[in-house]
Amino acid sequence: MKKIVILNHKAYMEYEDVIDYIKEIKDKIRTDIEVVMCPSTIFIPYFNGRYNFSLGSQNISFKNITGEVTAKELKSLNVKYVIIGHNERRDNLNETSKIINEKIKEALNNNIIPIICIGETKEEYLRCKTGEVIVKQLREFLKGIDLSYDFVLAYEPNFSFKNNKTKSNKEIEEIISLIKNVIIKSFNINPVVVYGGNVNLETISELNKIKNLDGYLIGKESIDSKKIIDILDSVK
Repeated sequence: MKKIVILNHKAYMEYEDVIDYIKEIKDKIRTDIEVVMCPSTIFIPYFNGRYNFSLGSQNISFKNITGEVTAKELKSLNVKYVIIGHNERRDNLNETSKIINEKIKEALNNNIIPIICIGETKEEYLRCKTGEVIVKQLREFLKGIDLSYDFVLAYEPNFSFKNNKTKSNKEIEEIISLIKNVIIKSFNINPVVVYGGNVNLETISELNKIKNLDGYLIGKESIDSKKIIDILDSVK
């Protein structure tokens, strides 16, 4: 199976940045890994072309609401993936487990692969509640969902580490194993699980050593074309 690397541009780019970025990166994407480009919604059309990456969205609406982006709109632009449940939307826009669940259903019903974000807060981490939180999120987010379709789970702690540090490989490997075991027992499916949490040139070589990891979710670092090309070249 190919490693998958998801590039979440968040809201960091402006029009001129996007045009330069595409020119610099379009011919330098490895074809032996699945790269998913997730620009801001307004810039998705600029990334829609014959490139060596798949197109993803940072959001999807579970019903027609003014200002939101629907599954039909995304499909019309050849969007293959969508990020759902990112901690920034949970924290700032009050996205509940029920809303996340409805969005996952909407994506799957329209043959869009959901990238489902899960992860604990710093307080939960310090209280050794990570496993409990992860299991609860998986149960609530995936309630009543048919997982015979393709999907991706993205484990991303909801806090930052200083000085280019990340969780230890042992910690990450244990959480990835927990996630996979829950899905295998509940759905009899071995899921694709990626890690997001300060993935950069300084941490990628160590993260590559995690055997049960299927790829990465990269945030702000992904908007720097030179850095992301080097990071993609370092993925093993």
